[in-house]
Amino acid sequence: MSAAKTPRQTATGSPTSAQAEGGPRLNTRGLARRELIVETATNLFLERGYDAVSIDEIIREVGGSKTNIYKMFGGKEGLFVAIFQGLGAEFVSPLRQLDLGDTPPAIALGILGRTLMRQLTAPRHLAFQRMVLAASGRFPEILREWYIAGPRASRKVIAQVLRDLPDPRGARCFSTI
Repeated sequence: MSAAKTPRQTATGSPTSAQAEGGPRLNTRGLARRELIVETATNLFLERGYDAVSIDEIIREVGGSKTNIYKMFGGKEGLFVAIFQGLGAEFVSPLRQLDLGDTPPAIALGILGRTLMRQLTAPRHLAFQRMVLAASGRFPEILREWYIAGPRASRKVIAQVLRDLPDPRGARCFSTI
């Protein structure tokens, strides 16, 4: 997977434009189309795995042509990376949305733990983990993308929640890992 040909998002999850990668500038309609392609491909990949889904099948579901996939993502591998980044952000979102404010530490930690476990054991997340493992032998760089979008992002959010507690010593455990 060549970084020069594959549109990416930054490690913070903000999308880099296809234009920055030499692809077309996307208007509102193009962005909606991109979202539909990613959503459709995500569902197909989670259900059946990367190898079992072809670009032709994705195009049959969403309409259009292969050219759209290649212009927006550089190909199937680039689309796969976009899916990893999107799912990583999706899974971290409930942690980011936690507002524990003045919640007593013991209760706050319980809420944090339950939120994390709910995300980690959700069927969609388990399917994602299976997809990561299945693809990791073929695309070792996918593990890096997965780590950035998932574990690293989660660790940062957890450390921030712990820092916001009255006794922030536990945050050091997450910020030094």
